[in-house]
Amino acid sequence: TAWVELKPSRVGYSHVKQFRVLRMHYGHNKTPVFLKVIADGIAVATDTLAANNRSAILEWVVNATPKSIRLEFTGRDSPDIYALSLEDTRGIVMDNIAMRGSSGTIFSKIDRQQLAFQYDSEPITLVLLQFGGNTVPYIKDENAAEKYGKWFAGHIAYLKRLLPNADFVLLGPSDMSIKEQTDFVTYPFLPE
Repeated sequence: TAWVELKPSRVGYSHVKQFRVLRMHYGHNKTPVFLKVIADGIAVATDTLAANNRSAILEWVVNATPKSIRLEFTGRDSPDIYALSLEDTRGIVMDNIAMRGSSGTIFSKIDRQQLAFQYDSEPITLVLLQFGGNTVPYIKDENAAEKYGKWFAGHIAYLKRLLPNADFVLLGPSDMSIKEQTDFVTYPFLPE
């Protein structure tokens, strides 16, 4: 058995703390797993996650935002849980996928079938990419900057093939500085 419990954060704007839809992205459990969804101490749903070797999504709708929501799993195997998404039935949904320390050149290393399933399951219309900040300190000349740019461009093209109808916005690294004697100056090859 295992469980996970979610409670509203005390920080943030009140309107972003509201949800009525809980979505669970999961997959790859070898045997069936029984799942109970409990909102504010009351069981609101039960499901059996059938054995599968692919990804799937389950969704539950509640009448009002609960003070706590708990998912209890029982079985001989555990599914991979990719995401729990708390959403409302109206408005814009934004997913922020933090990839701290990443150069943005990891996308083609992610299982293509899994990534395509995740992207196809959402109405993605805009993708914002901000990478490069972790790479800047290691760029020692224009050739290295150009090499990184080409490498990153390949990953952007890969994402565009998976999301042909989405618009992409690329944000370069913010200004970063190093100390030279008593002054802070922009990293030498950051503009490149």
